[in-house]
Amino acid sequence: MRNVIKITPLQDLLLRKVIPIAEVRQGIARGRVQVWRWVKGLSYPEREIVPVLIQLYAARGHQLDYNGCYIASIELTEEQARDYGLA
Repeated sequence: MRNVIKITPLQDLLLRKVIPIAEVRQGIARGRVQVWRWVKGLSYPEREIVPVLIQLYAARGHQLDYNGCYIASIELTEEQARDYGLA
C-alpha cells in the first residue's frame, strides 16, 4: 500500500502556483516566510486573511473557502509529495 499525504486546498493552489506566489503575497500583504509556511503546511493563514485569499483566487476562477484554508482534504501520493518537496 502506498503512503498518502493530505494537504489543504490552499496548499494545493499555492503548490501549483495558479497565481504567482509574489502576487499572492502582494494581495495579502504578507511576507515570503509566512506564505512559505502555509505551502509547507507548517502554519495556516490568520482568519482575517482568509476572505482576501478567497477573493483573490475567485477572481482567477478558482474555488476556495474557509475550510479549504484549514482542512487537509486533498490526497497526494508519496511520490507527488516528494515532487512538491513535502516528503
